[in-house]
Amino acid sequence: MSAVDEVEAAATDSFWEIDQFRHTVKRVDDGLHMCQEVSRMIAERAEIEHDYAKKLQAWSKKWNEVIEKGFFSINETYRLFLSDKVHFIVCNTFL
Repeated sequence: MSAVDEVEAAATDSFWEIDQFRHTVKRVDDGLHMCQEVSRMIAERAEIEHDYAKKLQAWSKKWNEVIEKGFFSINETYRLFLSDKVHFIVCNTFL
């Protein structure tokens, strides 16, 4: 390829040439699509974690009721364990 051909090829690849904007428009569209996918992924993750927090709260409530009945000799240990889980739920719910 001669030097003249290289200059002409470079000139035709310019954004400012007729119909050369399509590459830039495609990159912008692809970027928008990628941002939407990431946003959807984060929303799904938040929903999963929200459901998990609800299940942990229900689990904690259930076992607190069993402990309150006094069937265990190490009630305080169980209470501390359950309160730790509730603390974890509260911290992760607001993050």
